[in-house]
Amino acid sequence: MRLTRSACVFTINGERGLWLRKYGGIGMSKKEEDQLTTAMGRLESNIKSRKKRVNEKPDEDVEKSIGVGQPDRVDDGYSYTGEVFTDLNWSNIKNDEMAFTKCEFHDCNFSGASLTYLEVTDSKFHNCNFMQANLKEATFNDCIFYNNEDEKSCDFRGAELTHTKFIKCDLSLCNFEKADLFSIEILDSRAQGASFKGANFTSLVSRSVVFSSASLKNSVFRYADFERCVLKGCDLSDCSFVNANFFRADLEEADLTSSDLSGIQYESLQLAGADLRNAELGELDIRQVDMSGVKIFDWQQEILLAGLGIIVFPG
Repeated sequence: MRLTRSACVFTINGERGLWLRKYGGIGMSKKEEDQLTTAMGRLESNIKSRKKRVNEKPDEDVEKSIGVGQPDRVDDGYSYTGEVFTDLNWSNIKNDEMAFTKCEFHDCNFSGASLTYLEVTDSKFHNCNFMQANLKEATFNDCIFYNNEDEKSCDFRGAELTHTKFIKCDLSLCNFEKADLFSIEILDSRAQGASFKGANFTSLVSRSVVFSSASLKNSVFRYADFERCVLKGCDLSDCSFVNANFFRADLEEADLTSSDLSGIQYESLQLAGADLRNAELGELDIRQVDMSGVKIFDWQQEILLAGLGIIVFPG
């Protein structure tokens, strides 16, 4: 492995999908359209070191093993600051309770690794592989997993992300398909075009009781894919879900206050008991969605009834 101070680089290519052609010109710049290329293709397909230890100098053998890029094990409790890692291969190794600040990761492989309680701040991940990695109770603060100049994101498919936090992060076009996301927090972040298809936001309490938990707040999920996701009772407030895919999704009793659901794609969507107060409902057709027990304001009633051809006049 060679450590470099190169620029942050990651790339994604693909053809524009049907949704991009249909909706891309509405309120979106050419650059934003290009950024969503891969996400549209995915939705279309779905629907039709230097190493430093705190207060201690690492020994020569450990430093050498990191240079190779695939140590058998690195002791827990290490901290990195301002480092750049290129082609690092930590596949299937155990590195718990580590911390990174202002670091860069280029084309690194963390697949199958155990990185629980990881703490990362103000860092950038370029085309990194986290497939099947254990990131339980990790915290990513002010991190970038996508670069809009090079259009490459990170892969979290099948990863363990229970109780993991992403705060003020850019997760655009990242792939979380079939990942375990119980009690995940995505706050003040951008996950435009990200795929959560088939991701698990639930925990089995007993044979007959399944509990779902997630906090996706004040974030952008435009064109994101939530197909078959169970987000019952979860906090999805103050988010933009414009043109997102909710085929066969369960949002019963979810908190969607002040969120934007304009242009969402849905079939067999469950919304019973959801809190939709102050939410932008777009063209949501109440004939196709169970909305029994939902909470809305008076002005939203007029919008929903308009979809049935009913004109509401003030009293």
